[in-house]
Amino acid sequence: MSAPTAILFFSRTASAEAQAKAFGPRGERVAAALIRRTERTLARAGLPVYRSDERQQLEDRDFGGKLSAAVADVFARGHAHVIVVSNDCPRLNVAAIRQATRTLEAGRHVVGPDTRGGAWLIGLRADTFDPHTFAALNWQSPAVAEELLLHLQDCTQLTCRTDYNELRELRADWHQLATHLPTLAFLFLVPTAFASWNTPPPQLAGMPHARAPRSPTRPVAHLASLSRRPFIP
Repeated sequence: MSAPTAILFFSRTASAEAQAKAFGPRGERVAAALIRRTERTLARAGLPVYRSDERQQLEDRDFGGKLSAAVADVFARGHAHVIVVSNDCPRLNVAAIRQATRTLEAGRHVVGPDTRGGAWLIGLRADTFDPHTFAALNWQSPAVAEELLLHLQDCTQLTCRTDYNELRELRADWHQLATHLPTLAFLFLVPTAFASWNTPPPQLAGMPHARAPRSPTRPVAHLASLSRRPFIP
């Protein structure tokens, strides 16, 4: 019997994410750190986790079509609720996932808006999910959070959080992000480049202490890839 609630981790691979976002010459390492941070958080949530990236998605669909098909695929596996997250909100935590789970199981949808007008978390119910309408929302625009709140009936809005698409944005908030992304400290402490990824950067006065990174090979509990089976509306 499937768990009532599952998580859909909708994210590009690190290489594809680096090409799509302005993370600088070491963009793939930045994207990989954001992905690992999200995977560790999801592993602690105690829910089934499904991963959807460009390797499983059909190339002829736009963003909304790919996301809608991935959500429908998770529902097809027997789950009554799906929590959708991506990799660009390092402040995503287990408490927010558990709040979303409780809200969904109480019969309400969930939207966590971000500071660009998008969403860092979306909680959906199988009994009200319309894949065509969901796919047609104005995705990747500053209007999508507002559209989701209008589209989803009985919706609870979570606290607005920041997502990160550029290196300069991470640098601007580094004093708040250092403990979430310690392996990126070499990008934000001077000197700005170090001999290797594993070389610890110097500690600067006034900067938060970055904890030693966990092993990047740590497995994510319940992590599973979605099949390549096309979604048939």
